[in-house]
Amino acid sequence: MGVRLVLPNLASLAQRGDLGERWSMARRCGLDLVEVPADLIKNRREAELTGLPIGSMPEDGSVELLYGRGDRNARYVMHTDPGIYRRDARTMARLRWGDEGWTDDYVRFLSSASRRLGPPPEVVEVHSGRDVDIAGMVDAMARLRDGLRRELRAPVIVALENKPGQAVATVKDIIEAMDLMDGQDGLGIMLDVPNLWKAGRRQAGGVETLPTERLVGMHVHERHRAPPGGAVDWSAVRRLMCRRDELIVNPEVFHRGELERALYFIRQELLAQKPHKGAAVL
Repeated sequence: MGVRLVLPNLASLAQRGDLGERWSMARRCGLDLVEVPADLIKNRREAELTGLPIGSMPEDGSVELLYGRGDRNARYVMHTDPGIYRRDARTMARLRWGDEGWTDDYVRFLSSASRRLGPPPEVVEVHSGRDVDIAGMVDAMARLRDGLRRELRAPVIVALENKPGQAVATVKDIIEAMDLMDGQDGLGIMLDVPNLWKAGRRQAGGVETLPTERLVGMHVHERHRAPPGGAVDWSAVRRLMCRRDELIVNPEVFHRGELERALYFIRQELLAQKPHKGAAVL
C-alpha cells in the first residue's frame, strides 16, 4: 500500500498511440501507471483520420485508427476530455454529462478503447464541464462506473477532476461532490492541485483539510511544468498527502525534462517518509 506514480501524457509520445511504448517508458522511469488520453475527437488530424468532426465521440471503427497496440501487463488510467478550447475547431469541446445517451456513448468508446489496449483501466478521470451541476455530475459518474464495470467486468474507479470555470472548481465544490458520493463505491476525486489556485487563492483555502476518503489521487505540476513555481502552497498539499496512505500521483507535465524535475520534487518534497506503491480502493 502507498503512493503510485504515473507517467503523464508527454508531448513526445504518440498521442493516444501505443500503450506498450508508454508502459516500457514508465518502467524505465520507475513509475507504476501510465496516463492514456481518451478525449473526444480533438484536432484536425484526428478528424481527417476518422472522418468524424472535432468534438464528436469516437466510434467503434475509429478506435483502431486512434490507438496502437496494447500491452497485457500495463497498468493505466484513462483521462477523458477536459472540455477545453479546440483551436482547430475554434470552439470549446462540449461535455454533455447531463445527457444519459451521451454518457452511454462514452461508456461504449472507453470500453472499445480498453479492449484495444488490453487490460481495463484502473481509473477513468472525468471533468464536469459547464452544462451540468454537481449533483448531475455525480449521477453521470455513477452511470459511467456502472456501464464500464458491466462492459469490462472490472472494478473501474471513476474520479472527478476539478477545473476552473466548470461545475467542480473549488475546495467547496469538491467537498459537495464528495458528500454526494457518500454510500457509493468506485467514485472519487482526482485533485488537480494547481487548478485550485488557478480558480483563486481563496477557493484553494483549506485544501489540507479536505476529507481524504474519496481522494483517489492528485495531479502535481504548475502550468504543466515542474514545481515549485510560486503559485501553489505546496506545504499545504504535503499536509493533505500525509493524511492519505493510498494515492495515485500524476506529475502532469508535457516534456521529458520537466518530468524528471517533477518526479524529484514529488519524491523529495512531498513523499518523503511515505511508502510508494499501492492501489486506491474505494
